[in-house]
Amino acid sequence: MRVIKADRTPATVEAISALQFAAVKLFHGLTQKERTSNAHGFVDRVRPAFVIACELVGLEKAELIDRVEKNYEVLGPALMALAHARDEAKAILEILGRGSPRHGAGERRDG
Repeated sequence: MRVIKADRTPATVEAISALQFAAVKLFHGLTQKERTSNAHGFVDRVRPAFVIACELVGLEKAELIDRVEKNYEVLGPALMALAHARDEAKAILEILGRGSPRHGAGERRDG
């Protein structure tokens, strides 16, 4: 954690909770059941890509290139899937980051 000196007036909880971000909009206005289903979908799509990425970071660059060249039919699409999973992982982080301020502002949609 880093402490950053702010040169401006800190945002209020109300101002932070009023902000809307692309990932948050994917869950806005849904029922609890729909949000839960969508959340599981995001995590289920990111999980296998994360496992693949963990394996790839353990390889030396030359070894990675050799494996991709020898097994491109499988690894080529897997590498493309990593790019898509990265976008979904960013959305997960965005939602996690926005969840606390929204909850703290007392906003509840499930009544």
